[in-house]
Amino acid sequence: MAIEDHMSIDEFIARPPKGYWLNNLDIITTILGESKINGTHIEQILEKFQIEISKSRGGKATNWIVAALVLDEDISIKLLRKKGMLRYSKVIEKGGPGPLQMVVSKIIEAASILGLSENSLMYFKSISHLLELSVGVSHFRRGLLGDLSRLGEHAIKTLIAGVDLLFYLEHVADRRISTDSWRHYLKEELAEACTLCLEALYKTRTIKAGQFSLIDENGVLDGTYYGHLVNASKIGKYFEWEILIDLGLARCDKVEQDKFLLSPTDVDFEKATQLGFMNSEWSDSAEFVKHYDKDQVTIAAVSEKLHNMMAQNSWIEVVDTPVRRIVMKIPDITPMKDLLNRPEYFMEEGIYFHTAMKNYFMGEENLRDLTISGNLTAWDLVLVLRLINILRGVYKIEAEKYIDSEPELLVRSLLPVFKIEDFSTLLSFVLSEDKSTELISLLSWTPKTSEDQSFADFQYRPIICSEGYCMVPMNIVGTSDLLRNILQISRGRPYLAEREDIVETALSAAFTALEIPCQTNIDYKYDGKYGEIDLLVKFDDHIFLFECKAPLLPATLFELRTTLDHCKKAAKQLDQMKSNFNQTDFVKRLEEKLSFSLGSLTKVSTCIITANRMFPGARIQGHPVRHLFEFGSYLESGAINAFGKQIKFTKGVKITAEELSEYINKDIVHEILFKSMRKQVVSYQFADQVLEVDHYPLNTKSLADNLGLKMTDDELSAFVEPRSLLPDPAK
Repeated sequence: MAIEDHMSIDEFIARPPKGYWLNNLDIITTILGESKINGTHIEQILEKFQIEISKSRGGKATNWIVAALVLDEDISIKLLRKKGMLRYSKVIEKGGPGPLQMVVSKIIEAASILGLSENSLMYFKSISHLLELSVGVSHFRRGLLGDLSRLGEHAIKTLIAGVDLLFYLEHVADRRISTDSWRHYLKEELAEACTLCLEALYKTRTIKAGQFSLIDENGVLDGTYYGHLVNASKIGKYFEWEILIDLGLARCDKVEQDKFLLSPTDVDFEKATQLGFMNSEWSDSAEFVKHYDKDQVTIAAVSEKLHNMMAQNSWIEVVDTPVRRIVMKIPDITPMKDLLNRPEYFMEEGIYFHTAMKNYFMGEENLRDLTISGNLTAWDLVLVLRLINILRGVYKIEAEKYIDSEPELLVRSLLPVFKIEDFSTLLSFVLSEDKSTELISLLSWTPKTSEDQSFADFQYRPIICSEGYCMVPMNIVGTSDLLRNILQISRGRPYLAEREDIVETALSAAFTALEIPCQTNIDYKYDGKYGEIDLLVKFDDHIFLFECKAPLLPATLFELRTTLDHCKKAAKQLDQMKSNFNQTDFVKRLEEKLSFSLGSLTKVSTCIITANRMFPGARIQGHPVRHLFEFGSYLESGAINAFGKQIKFTKGVKITAEELSEYINKDIVHEILFKSMRKQVVSYQFADQVLEVDHYPLNTKSLADNLGLKMTDDELSAFVEPRSLLPDPAK
């Protein structure tokens, strides 16, 4: 087709001109003056790009991505990142990264002709380097798939049992050792690796119930299967690096031949992200300290008593046929049901529930009755965890007898297989029939055929079902946060929809308690734009504007992206609000909606408040981020808690407006925390290629020094490093 003088964008997409457009950008620019280009057009063009990539047509794919970049670079880059169009993982089943590498290299070569921004060029270079690394990753993956295919019918149960054993043993990662060792990885990371392995197996064979009885105990005990999980973990890490680059949180540089470096684009933001996860762990530790009571009845004690009773009645024993294993029969007797359904907490449950009360901003009764999904309530899930954990405790007491002399017996007996109706009957000790059915549906994945390529995240749906049977990794289920996971799976409506209002109310109450004027949910229209202020605070001559965001604590990078998207939306809203405050007439109109006078304003500060503790100390589009609990504590006391001590930053009994402004705008707390996070480099080997990753763990000794605390090594050893700055009361 010849270039038409008045070609429309729709005609261009439907009947693309012939030729190699990068050599003649006029083919594209002729339509710029004739059509109004919008995001839908760019999306349609990039869909054409994806089609050509899937067919390994690098030249035609280059045409389409060039067209998108010329017509609107910003929208194109956002779509490429959001949809992960340049990820090797997207084409991993379609012949490899070759066509993508060709396209990306052509774009980099033509960067000046295309007028690419510095950020866009850095993005394409990072993608190019990561695609180079995919040579080693691809070699690794082929080896893993080959190994898995040779494992035979034992593979499914053995992989799951190996991971469940890590949860049984309460495995703790040692980040100091090589990434070639399974001991380097968190048990949760190895569970994610198990998902990749199961997904690979599922694509090559049908999963049937008969495989649920086949296990290679020695393959677990000699580390063979953990070797497979390590390889899958590395591949999973590569997929995570792709996402980090697409999120704009990391860049990949080539250091030398076959050696690459992944580093954060913003070191402070990376530190803030790590602090977010550490804050969650610190909070859980604080609740443990607060509610630990050695005199309270524990699940461990109940399990011991129940084991004694069951052993006396031969309800738990070792049998030799058809294979030697530990079997357990659950007595359907009234005392057992009364024990499982008692309304009082056992100690472990009390800690878990009080932690949940804090995280979900709810009182005890409201949380007990909170509907998590369908008919299931939060209290139902506590009872399910009670049942699972008591049975885990009983099994563990019996299994410990054989852990040294017959470890293969422990592994062989670890993963129970039920008829689905029998597992439902077991759950009926604590749930009604309809709730049991619903819970099994939520937590299970049922393979259909090898053509069905879907596979659920193993940690969210750990129960594998087939042909009327289910395999239940009791240790993974028993140690999981069922409440959070099911909220995430089901999207937890209407609770999640109400969560931001709960956060605004809590923050407002903290200011009100200090007699500082504030108001929530202020709607306005100005300059043709609608907006809402979550919370406005008038503190002396300062105005503080808050946007509150309340997604659940992320457990994956996809969920982290959700939190980041929420914060970016908040930043956009704050940009609009802060700009409006420069206009006198806006301030006057706004004052009419308030229950207090704004008076004379000299300073306007903005802040994003997260309820899930993420990104404290970060700045998103210039707006500081703080998490609700830290902010509330600082507002009340002007201090932070560390090493069992209160470190005060403010001078008087009550915080002043200037001190609050310093906390928000000058990062006086987070500057110290960030300074105490020291760079470490972790290396990942893929065949002959190496990628080094910059990490910034918190160094507790450095933090103590930076806070002015003179603590000896012995004193510091009383704290769990680096996960908690609180002592372990059980020691």
